[in-house]
Amino acid sequence: MLIHLISFAFFFGFALSSQSPPHLPQCTHNETLKALLTCNPMRFDIMKIREKYSNSGAAPEFYKEIDAACELAMECYEPLKCHEARRYRVALDEACDFNIWMFPENRECLMSFFSAAYNAPSLPEPPCLLQYPFMENDTARRHTAYTDGKYCFMDYVKNNCSWNSHHYFSKRYEKIVIAISIDPRVNDCGTEYQQMKHMRCHVLLAETEKRIKNRGFFDRLFGGSQSLAVEKACEDIRECIAGDECFSSSVIPTKIQQLCGNAGQ
Repeated sequence: MLIHLISFAFFFGFALSSQSPPHLPQCTHNETLKALLTCNPMRFDIMKIREKYSNSGAAPEFYKEIDAACELAMECYEPLKCHEARRYRVALDEACDFNIWMFPENRECLMSFFSAAYNAPSLPEPPCLLQYPFMENDTARRHTAYTDGKYCFMDYVKNNCSWNSHHYFSKRYEKIVIAISIDPRVNDCGTEYQQMKHMRCHVLLAETEKRIKNRGFFDRLFGGSQSLAVEKACEDIRECIAGDECFSSSVIPTKIQQLCGNAGQ
């Protein structure tokens, strides 16, 4: 537990030190007292909730408790339009917007969607997956797909993932869209965009391997539809990691070379 408390405190301190809007006035004495004595203690409630559920997996109670605690804390900071309070609020926003890696089921749900979207032409449903290029490597087209195809994404999550995942994605969909489709162009392999990209590329790699294994002898010999599918998969996974230094230390480039090289692609 001590490690979790120290990590949370470090995160909060880092977030505060990196966010300092210069255009806001300094807090008055009363505003400072409210921030320190009323609002700031609420963040420790959030810390306790995260610690409480850290080893028990995702549960509906976690989402309900964390959302309620975050809403109360945000309402407390909302009237405080001053420098120090704003810095606390920025850190609070980041603490409450727990990322997709916090619980595996949300990550697995998204990767399951990636796989379904990529295999949409061969799936009987949902038909809307064919309408939107969710797995497009071009970020602009991918952004449009997730923006216009929200109902399709959420319908898939509702029917194929847990209640927890549906709750998570429905409340954070806009931020998920940004993370999936807008490259911040910063020299940082730990951004949410890179996290999403790695998941997408891993799914493409798995699909490539699956298609190679499923290719029959005569299809390999005469270049049938299965061979075309393998060729397309190899192109897609290579394009997914092309020119991205964040994959230089990953096993993906080596795996691609082995799979597609042995498959003659």
